[in-house]
Amino acid sequence: MGRPLLLGAVSVFTLVTVVLALVVQAAPGATDPVGVILRLCVPLFVLGIAGGSIVTPNQTLTLADVDPSRGGVAGGVVQTAQRVGASIGQTVLGTSFVVVLAGTARASEPGAPAPDPAAFAAALTVALGVSVAFSATAAVLSGLEIRRSRAR
Repeated sequence: MGRPLLLGAVSVFTLVTVVLALVVQAAPGATDPVGVILRLCVPLFVLGIAGGSIVTPNQTLTLADVDPSRGGVAGGVVQTAQRVGASIGQTVLGTSFVVVLAGTARASEPGAPAPDPAAFAAALTVALGVSVAFSATAAVLSGLEIRRSRAR
């Protein structure tokens, strides 16, 4: 299915990330582990399927115009670029989470619960917003690539 599959998967990933942020904000002070898991399991499941649907088409499209004799080198470059991109993305998302959380969730003593569990929901919502920005950018670029390839 090529580029349309990739655009669809990125769009679903973006949409479900927004849904996940809404689910988190629906009960920002929730601390019951079972309740939290039950609320998050469906969006995270769909998010995982969408993420998996992005990787393979992306690799296929990236390597489609590579001479087979250079496929090994090109595949290595693609894998390296994906790992570097994932590392940067995880760093940016984690940093945004910690920056928002800094100082608001400090317990009075080690091992004591955080005074405001909703601070974790707020920090997660910001990190999810950053993820939406990344995903939406990928969706726009994917759509532009589809238009460019149809124009050829």
